[in-house]
Parts: sequence; C-alpha cells; structure tokens
Amino acid sequence: TNDPPAALALAKSCRAVVTPSQTPPQCNVRVAVILGWMGSQDRFLSKYSSMYEEQGITTIRVPTTPFETMLSDKTSRAEGLLSLVGLLLQSEKPSNGFVVHMFSNGGAMIYEAMVQCMNRPGTSYACLRSRLFGVVYDSAPGRLILANAWRGLTTAVPNFV
Repeated sequence: TNDPPAALALAKSCRAVVTPSQTPPQCNVRVAVILGWMGSQDRFLSKYSSMYEEQGITTIRVPTTPFETMLSDKTSRAEGLLSLVGLLLQSEKPSNGFVVHMFSNGGAMIYEAMVQCMNRPGTSYACLRSRLFGVVYDSAPGRLILANAWRGLTTAVPNFV
C-alpha cells in the first residue's frame, strides 16, 4: 500500500495483524486474510501466514476471542477487514485479488459477515467480490447447535480466563 500508517491504523481498529511479504509476488493473489478459530491467538495464526508470505502474498491475520465469536457484532469487524483489503489492493492492478483462509466456526462467522458486506449493492465493498479469488475452509465449520457451541466455548474460554 502507498499509505502504511493508514493500513496499520485500520488493522489495529479491527484487531488484525498485517504482515507485508518480503518476497516478490508469484501469482495474482496479493493479500490473504486468515480468519482464526474461536480462541485463536496471533502466534498460532502466524504459522499459516508464513506459507502465504513465502509466495509473496501480504497477510492479514485475525485472531478471534470467544466473546468476538459468540457475542460481538461481526459486521463492523468485517467492514474494517474489507476496508483494509481494499486499501492494500488499491495500488494493485484490477486483475490482482485476495483469498480468505478461515478456520472453524470462528473464522466462518467473520467470513459470512464479509460476504454479506460484499453483497450489499452500492457499497465500497461490493467491488471486492470480483477480486476474491478463493476461500480455504480449514477445519471446516460444524453445525451450530447448542451442544457444539457449548463444547467449543468451554474448550476456548479457559485460555482467556
């Protein structure tokens, strides 16, 4: 991006970590958004971001607390992330885009909010739909039933208490 301070401020506002790649890009994907599982921490997500960074792709890592997964408004975070993607892609050719790599239900919930934002006509996010080149479902989300939600919450919460 031509405005690193703006990207850093935007990343901070949506609790994300941006890591620019230090190698030349090897494909048309320029940004990978890595959406963490419920209770994920940046240090665990960085393992996955390094795979993209080695290919010349800038990464946005998004750790997710149990509160953010279960109770918070995901739309505002999704809008912040999409604004960040747009900012990182603004100096790129229109043929370059981004991918989303999501983990479990925590990542899927944020991704769902991102898709809803991109599907709203007349918003600045709608133009990003055509630049979304792929989605990776890692540890695919399970059915959201009360028993599964409780099991996931009780597994993740001890890490934050």
